[in-house]
Amino acid sequence: NEWKLKSQAKLKEEKGIETIKEEQTNRKTKSRDKLRVEKGPLEIRGKQNEWKLKSQAKLKEEKGIDTIKEEQKKRNLKSQAKLKEEKDIKTVKEDQNKRKLKSRDKLRVEKGPLEIRGKQNEWKLKSRKRKMQIDPEDLQNQETNRKRLSLKKQRNENPEQLKMNLNKWQRKFRLIDSEKKRLKKFRERTMFNAIFICSCCQRRLFDCNVSKLTTKLITEIETKKPGLYKR
Repeated sequence: NEWKLKSQAKLKEEKGIETIKEEQTNRKTKSRDKLRVEKGPLEIRGKQNEWKLKSQAKLKEEKGIDTIKEEQKKRNLKSQAKLKEEKDIKTVKEDQNKRKLKSRDKLRVEKGPLEIRGKQNEWKLKSRKRKMQIDPEDLQNQETNRKRLSLKKQRNENPEQLKMNLNKWQRKFRLIDSEKKRLKKFRERTMFNAIFICSCCQRRLFDCNVSKLTTKLITEIETKKPGLYKR
């Protein structure tokens, strides 16, 4: 180890740190390409993941989880600042969104959309609780800004759909569950009488007992039981 340190210090003085780093990266890339040809990319990726897990476990034992997280955050901030200097902020954000979409699609295929949605909701709740403890006013301001921006986006894309959604939301939460509300629901659902014919059992039913046969519903039926809709 002493001999290695002496040789490294000597090389740094002779060539410089940047040239040594470039040579190291070139050697690493050559060895990786060679191993990919000999063994295959999947086997190498598996070994790399094992090595990463071992090194992470070793660091957690030596330093602790909190210090490692702080170091990771610092590295991420440095890399983001470097990218922003080299490229524009818009291009950096676009690249980040592309990477996120790729990883989400991969996870959806591997684990399924319901499991991923559940984990995302758990992560959102944890982050919201953490932010509420740190600064509740800042969190409220961020949420209001996000809502305002999303409403603006929906108005520009589809204003009629937004009006319908807002009206539905107001109908749900304006009236408290009472006799008037229940009577209103009953009158709305029995307004047209039993005139809606079911495509399966051919019976005449009320509006609340049937659902509109759209392309979305047909795709859901076909995914659950292929060939059922055509029968």
